[in-house]
Order: sequence, then C-alpha cells, then structure tokens
Amino acid sequence: LTPTPTPMQLNALGLHCFWSGSLDEARAALKKGLEGTPDSLVDHVILAAAHAAQGQEREAKREEQEILRIEPDFKLKEWVPRQFSFKHEEDTERMMELLRKAGLPE
Repeated sequence: LTPTPTPMQLNALGLHCFWSGSLDEARAALKKGLEGTPDSLVDHVILAAAHAAQGQEREAKREEQEILRIEPDFKLKEWVPRQFSFKHEEDTERMMELLRKAGLPE
C-alpha cells in the first residue's frame, strides 16, 4: 500500500532476483534497500555474492569490508547456515563459494 518499498521488501526482491539469476536487478534492489538501512548485514552479504557471481572483484571486496565493519567476527560457516535455510545443500554451497570468492573468512 505504500508507493515506496521498504528496505525489507527490497531485501526480499534482491534475494529473489539473485536466485533467479537477475543479478543486475538484485544489485539495484539491494543498493536501494541499503539507502534506508546502511548496516543491513544480509543486504551486504547478498550484494557481495551477486558481485562475486559476475566477477566484479572490486565491488565484492568493498562489500566484504562493509560486512566486516558491521560484524568483525563474521564467519561463513557460522553465519550462512544460520541465516539462510536453503532446501538444497548445493544452494548453501553456492552461496558459500561466492562469498569465499568475495573474500569473506571461513
């Protein structure tokens, strides 16, 4: 009912676009959501994965730095399974691999 989507709605859209392969749209939605909630760890994580998936190393590294600024003790193996409940193990592994590519610590 609002003319402007909320950061949470933009996060959901970004995640949906990411998994459907619309990475440009995912990045646009996530960046827009971050305007309202600049410390949204989830948005930065998905954004890092989207950049890594497209080989945008500099942008992925920038997101890695933001993630570690927000949560200095961030560890992939603890955070990803707790945050994302993927139905298929290969989806968890794909997300982990992209975030490794972005430079995030195990």
